[in-house]
Amino acid sequence: MARLVGIDIRGTHVRVALLQTHYRALRLLGCREAPLHDVRSLEEALQLVALPLVQQGEHLATSVSGDQLFIRDIELPATAAKQLSDVVPFEIEAQVPVEIDDLVFDYRSLGRKPGQDLLRILAVAARITTVRQRIELIQRALGLEPERIGGGPLPLANLAAVVPELREPGLVGVLDVGLGSSDLVVLRDGMPVFARTLSVGADGGGNAMVAALRQSQAAWLQRSSEPFLRLYLAGAGPTIEGAAPVLSDALGVAVAPLPEMHFEGLPPGEAASLIGFEKAIGLALSLASGARDLNLRKGELAYQHSYEFLKTRWPLLAALCGVILLSFLFSVWARSHSLDAQNQSLQQSLATLSQQSLGQAVSSPAELTELLDKSMAQREKDPQPEMDAFDVLIEVSKAIDADIVHDIEEFDVQGSKVKIQGIVTTREEADKISAALAQHRCFKEVKVAKITQAVNSNRQKYSMSFDVECTAEKKAGTKTARGGTEP
Repeated sequence: MARLVGIDIRGTHVRVALLQTHYRALRLLGCREAPLHDVRSLEEALQLVALPLVQQGEHLATSVSGDQLFIRDIELPATAAKQLSDVVPFEIEAQVPVEIDDLVFDYRSLGRKPGQDLLRILAVAARITTVRQRIELIQRALGLEPERIGGGPLPLANLAAVVPELREPGLVGVLDVGLGSSDLVVLRDGMPVFARTLSVGADGGGNAMVAALRQSQAAWLQRSSEPFLRLYLAGAGPTIEGAAPVLSDALGVAVAPLPEMHFEGLPPGEAASLIGFEKAIGLALSLASGARDLNLRKGELAYQHSYEFLKTRWPLLAALCGVILLSFLFSVWARSHSLDAQNQSLQQSLATLSQQSLGQAVSSPAELTELLDKSMAQREKDPQPEMDAFDVLIEVSKAIDADIVHDIEEFDVQGSKVKIQGIVTTREEADKISAALAQHRCFKEVKVAKITQAVNSNRQKYSMSFDVECTAEKKAGTKTARGGTEP
């Protein structure tokens, strides 16, 4: 979601539009205008009408007037399609009476001419000084730089995003009638293919407008054999009574006011209040994705936060990336060299210690582990058992609950093997004693061999065996003569 501001500056007024983009939707947040005859300077007019909306916006676009532009329709061989960035500047220089170094330009491919193997290019160019003056004007008045500079009538093409009739297949013209001048743009399938600024406006009279439009119509037919059959009026055009039928009869095309623009949440009655703000809205739409017009902030005037600016600075960026890469490689090499030296020092220390302790110098941790395992395997087993028979008997007595009547008939310890024959009241008591002994860390494989009824008694006689092997942990102290421990 972004807020876009379009500023339309003309000789008689300043108009500003603020849009907000949503996912697949546009919302109109506000429009303001100020006549220039009511203010002392253009900067004051911008501050008065644009500053309140610019403070709410995030991106800004404006344009230079069409009488300060060179709009050209260039034809190139189809083989030049892959070298347009190299060929187009030469073609512009050949058609424009200004040195190419003094120009800033942009272009768009229009595809091939029907029936011909020629590639058509729509190009727009302006003097660098003209575009820079417009940028500096906005910056002085509002404290911000415009991200895009549109060219004359071309921002009107962006209205196709909010006027579905402009996106319909075929050719359609849009005439923005102003005071003193008018802008004409021809769209094919919603994309601009022809543009011209007329030196006559609403105050010039109907005959002068018809003559200028006929000249533009003839200029278009020289470039294309297909005439545009629909013309929409914008700006002051819809407000001139009888303008549509007069122009329709004179030009032989269907003339009607520009259809209503579709914005999310815009009340139906508010659409009429947008008459005259078409170009300001088109400039704001040029900041959205899929802009249809051309941008004169190119080359040395490219917006510094844009992709175009990065493209002009790629040699410097490439050099900086190279320096960063070399610094990274040097850092990696230095770190690796330091780790190698540290590793060699540790290997030497390990070899010295292993020679002193084990009688064999080894520098690898794996070899040292293997050597330690062999040394441990060769050691004689400690003849002093961790638990003697008395200790085992004490642990057996601990495993017998106080409520169990238990008698031991035989208690035999042979090395690590223990055998017990005892008498209990029930079989469950024998199983309970076996389970308790199995929980001890030193008793392994505790098994009750058999349980039978004692002779001349209702009690049960059982036989149990297990191994004594204390390997899980070391004893905390030294065993006393009676099986206890001392610190």
